This record gives sequence, C-alpha cells and structure tokens, in this order.
Amino acid sequence: MTAELIFIGMDLLEDEVAKRGSAFLIEKCRNLNFSLNGLEIVKEDRKQAEAAIRAGLERSDFVFVCTKTGELDKELQKIFAKETALAVFPRKEQELSHVFENRISRCLQAQKAGTLQYEVIKLGAGREEEVLEKVKDLTGKAENPSVKLLKREGELQLCVTALGENKKAAEKLLKPVVRELKVRFGADIYTTDEEKSLEAVVVELLKNQDLTLTTVESCTGGALAARIINVPGASEVLKRGFVTYSNKAKRKAVMVKKHTLKTYGAVSEPCAKEMAKGGIFVSGADAALSVTGFAGPEGGTKEYPVGTVFIGCTIKGKTTVKECHLKGDRSSVREQAVAQALMLLRACILKNFEQKSGK
Repeated sequence: MTAELIFIGMDLLEDEVAKRGSAFLIEKCRNLNFSLNGLEIVKEDRKQAEAAIRAGLERSDFVFVCTKTGELDKELQKIFAKETALAVFPRKEQELSHVFENRISRCLQAQKAGTLQYEVIKLGAGREEEVLEKVKDLTGKAENPSVKLLKREGELQLCVTALGENKKAAEKLLKPVVRELKVRFGADIYTTDEEKSLEAVVVELLKNQDLTLTTVESCTGGALAARIINVPGASEVLKRGFVTYSNKAKRKAVMVKKHTLKTYGAVSEPCAKEMAKGGIFVSGADAALSVTGFAGPEGGTKEYPVGTVFIGCTIKGKTTVKECHLKGDRSSVREQAVAQALMLLRACILKNFEQKSGK
C-alpha cells in the first residue's frame, strides 16, 4: 500500500513540537508497512491544501494530512467528506499518538483494505548484522506478516505488521511471528510495550530492587544521565552524575589511578572499571555505570579505532566491563554507547537479582 503525507502550515519548518509530530507519523507509517510516495509541506491556504490533497489521492492509495487542530477547515471537510482514503491527524506527537491507530483503522476499513495490527519488540542495543541474520528467514518471506528492523536512539527494534480482513484475522497472522521472535531473542528483549523506553525499564528495575545509581561519563558527556533523568521519579534512584571528560577529571572526581591512565589509556577496560568503582566509592550508590571511548571523528588508535567504547558496571562490589565497537558518526556512536550502557545495567541488575534469589 502506498501513502502520501501532507503537512499543512509552514511553521512546521521551525516548530520543534511539530517536527517531532511529523517524525512520529513518518515512523508509524513505516512501521505499518506503508510505502511512502512523498511528503509535502504547504501553506495554510485552502487552494494549496486542496490541490495537494487531490494530487496525493491520484498518486497514492492513501493520503495522511497533519494540521494544527487535527481537522481540515470546514470548506475542505465538505470537499473531501466522502473521500475514504484520506485521514487527518493533529501535529503534536502526544495528541497524534492517541488517535493514530483508530483513524488509520477507519481509513483502511472504509477502503476495504482490511485491518492492520502490529507489535514492536524492543531489543535495546545490539549488532544490526547479528539481528538481521537471526530474522532473515522471516524477513525473506511474504510481505504479510512483515518483519522490519528499526533503529531509534541507538537501539534496535523489530516491528511485526499483519494485514487481515478484520482485527481477529490480523492478530491470527501476527501472533505466531511475535511468539517465534520472543523465543529467538529471549532476554535480549527489554519490552514489547511500544510506549515504554529503555531508560524507563531500567529505572523501574532499580526501584524494584531498591538500588541507587551513579553515572560516570566521558565520551557521552552526560547523555546517559540525561536519558535516565527523562524518566519521572528518577530522582529516587539516581544519586549523582559525573562527567569526567579529561584524564585529570577522572583522577580527581572518581579516583582513576594515574598509572592506569598512563599504562592503558583513558579508553581501556581498566579505566572503565576504575571509573565505575570510583563512582560507587565517591557517591555511596549501590550501582555505577561508566562510559569511556573514542566517539570520533578524531582520536582512536590501531588497537582501539574510532567507535571503540568501554562500558563498566559495578553492582554490590561486582564489576563487569563490556567492550563495544560502534559504527556511525560522532553523534551516532554516543547515542549507541548510551543504549549499550543501559542494556548492560539492565543485564547486571537481573544477574544480581538471580544471585540474590539463589536462582
């Protein structure tokens, strides 16, 4: 199925709220396996809007329009009142998310195209090629149901979409594939709740296990602490956040040894380990998460090229260090490093719980 997106209002180009809403709509359409024919931004002018919608309906199976109010003006409503391949949405992401599925479903049913159902399986951090290898037999099959790999905020997600005559028929196609993916990825799945973020899952785990946290960051520069602070109630678990970008800061703030920095360097397993352990000692938290690496474009060595990141996690006296080799530009490497750190913390919390429970 093809779709065209039309955004009414030139302020979309400057309004951050509107930009996030448009990005949300584009991602949702891709999740639901729509092939996007085009995206157009037009002025709040009735003639321009009418022309854009008519052209879109001629080119595509469906046209999705975003406006400030989530409705067309009265004249345009009269013009397109009988047009079943047209759906109109508000531009704010929060409002859009509340009405998206219902309006899309109405549109599909009116066109007798069936009902779409989908489920998102969030894997957090991981190697894209490894995930694709695990699902290649599913992605290579017929398009219904379809399995797509999505990348967002340094994380990997699988979106399974099914089209059926009705909701029950779509779910019947969807469920076996989702069940199979859960078997294949197991504990790597941190949630199937589309609204729940990785940081929210981690904060919830910390609260449930009555653990406090300190972050010690170098290449991520506070981005890890910022993700955690995004979660309401994070103040109950986050004790302190250190940004130790320079070697001097690492020594002064969290007591990384001068010998360690001189012998192994700031981007190394021993340094990540001492950053995490030092964070525990200085803050008195139950857990500490450290990140140090070469985000690029400069830096890196023959042994540790740009994209090399070491993540340390200490919980109740036990320290784990993970070495990652990430791809992408500076921003992407930092984003992926934060996701990798959150997934390592999640794994360590679960392991600590198992050991405490004697499982």
